[in-house]
Amino acid sequence: MRTLADLALTSDQPKTANLIYGSLARRLTALLDWVPDKRADGSPIWMSLLAEGWTPPGREYELTMVPAAVEAVAVLIEEQARV
Repeated sequence: MRTLADLALTSDQPKTANLIYGSLARRLTALLDWVPDKRADGSPIWMSLLAEGWTPPGREYELTMVPAAVEAVAVLIEEQARV
């Protein structure tokens, strides 16, 4: 998220990207009537609709877009190219 925040949002705060993507994911879960994964405390993990995360050894926490989301974005890009 740090790289995304820097490149796309010109911000050095990964929290900025987290808030934007979390908001998008929350809206998509409502639109799709999809139930997100839950944390141990029962709170929703909105990003689970779009990405999976982990902390690689010696690096910061990383998110990777899930294959279904990658495919959906590719379809949207193709459709936009035809317009």
